[in-house]
Amino acid sequence: MIVTVQYTPPDAPHSDSLHLQLHAEPGARLTVRLSTPALTSADIPVPTPPSPHDWDLPGLPADCAPGRVPDLLTDAQAAARLRYGYDQGWTQRRIAAFAGRGAATVHRHVERFRAESKK
Repeated sequence: MIVTVQYTPPDAPHSDSLHLQLHAEPGARLTVRLSTPALTSADIPVPTPPSPHDWDLPGLPADCAPGRVPDLLTDAQAAARLRYGYDQGWTQRRIAAFAGRGAATVHRHVERFRAESKK
């Protein structure tokens, strides 16, 4: 009789697995005992809640259309979000996601905002 045990770590389903083959004569008694070490609450990962979308931030000005996804923004609302993100010191990538605009558009606006602030 051949008993095959395969173990794949729970957090690494695509990693190498441990294979163990046990051979026993017919009629022999074979006992397999599997155990895991006692887990403490510190060993169990606590899922972190997803961060809220920027358009759901509390205190967002009305002209930024709070709660509205970027795909549904008017040009004026997107412009308000571009300005708001810039004023908050966000990265251009974050501003682009918040305003639903491409990187080139955001870069153009940020450069204009910077030039305005130098005057």
